[in-house]
Amino acid sequence: MKKLPIFILLFLLLVGCKDQSVYNAYEDNNKEIAKEEANENIGSANVMVHGYSGVANGYVVDSKNRKKWIVTVASSVSGHPNAIIVTSEGKEIEADVIGIDKEHNIAILYINNSAKITPYSLSDKSVERNENEISKAQLDDEKRLQGIVSVIQKDGKFQEELVEAKVIKEAIANAKKKPISYKERAELVAFFKDFPKVQKDAINRMHTTERASFSYNSDELLIFIDNFHEALNTYFHTGESEIINDYIGSDDLKKHLVKVVEEDISKLHLTTSEVKSVNAVDYQYVVELETTINNKGEERTVSEIVKCILLNKEWKVISFTIQEQN
Repeated sequence: MKKLPIFILLFLLLVGCKDQSVYNAYEDNNKEIAKEEANENIGSANVMVHGYSGVANGYVVDSKNRKKWIVTVASSVSGHPNAIIVTSEGKEIEADVIGIDKEHNIAILYINNSAKITPYSLSDKSVERNENEISKAQLDDEKRLQGIVSVIQKDGKFQEELVEAKVIKEAIANAKKKPISYKERAELVAFFKDFPKVQKDAINRMHTTERASFSYNSDELLIFIDNFHEALNTYFHTGESEIINDYIGSDDLKKHLVKVVEEDISKLHLTTSEVKSVNAVDYQYVVELETTINNKGEERTVSEIVKCILLNKEWKVISFTIQEQN
């Protein structure tokens, strides 16, 4: 329905029409037109994001050759370092969660894939939010992305907020410069736990996929290894084997560590570790690290390989080796 011609409206005013329904129809028509105009400024998601905690719209807002950066609602991808991106053609792509802006509840995802997805340009115009739903994007008159609607926690309550393009641009820059660490991601899980679902009835492909990388949570595994290192250091200095019992899933490894302490290397100390790779091999999870150890006052960097299994939903170490670097 379009606007009533001006002359009809003038005629009604001149004759003093007393039928309120005519005016109501005119007002309803204006509201409908305003709604249509607002819809023209809603950007369609160019990917769907299936995260550990929910499903939300995703918007590719930066790209370079195969590399693409996507903004979405952070509470939907909280709980796992990866998410599944689904293109308009139905193609599934594994994405890394490389940035989270806790204050604005947005996340930056990264993919390296040849999928042809036209990115949105970010707008530099001032923003006045339309009545859009959570994870919907708002565009300016040049079809550039002005922001996406997120949900934030303020004064103990959840409320919707339009996260502007300048905030998104800053979040991408920060994620590129220094991607979020596994420790930082893990610390945010509790914060996002009670946030409302964006698409409540959507089938989450992340929970049905058979991809090996989604069969476990590498953030949780790496936190476990950090704790294992702390327990090892305490064991090396005290000789109390009970400290490491909860971490060991192999009798042979336990016997080996007991032998190590008996050979008087109690001054061995693992200081820092940098993760090089995490791989799932059958039912084992292999973590390769570059670790600095202090042995009786002498520091050196070694290659560390830790093999783990998931036993009754608990991580256990079944193999632990340290090798001199070439």
